[in-house]
Amino acid sequence: MRLSWCVINLAMDEYNIIIFLQLIQAVRRLYQPPGAHLSLHQVVELNRRLLKGYDQFKDKPMVQKLSGDVLKYNRLLQSLGVRDHQVFLSQNFFLQ
Repeated sequence: MRLSWCVINLAMDEYNIIIFLQLIQAVRRLYQPPGAHLSLHQVVELNRRLLKGYDQFKDKPMVQKLSGDVLKYNRLLQSLGVRDHQVFLSQNFFLQ
């Protein structure tokens, strides 16, 4: 997967690259339906498309708001010590 990140040249410092990659990963996790398992090829292709789309529309207010919301969601999960897939599992636990 590292090769797929290198295909798109982005002028960013290391901190922004880390934040950007976290954003792409979080969006992919939120986009993927619960219980769906993507192949490595599908993950790489989805990442590539998300990167390309973000690069094209990053200045749009809706994309900036979505980016901010996803990063807040990521920070909240980190502060709680919870991973994204555990949120779905805990919802199922409390619904039973």
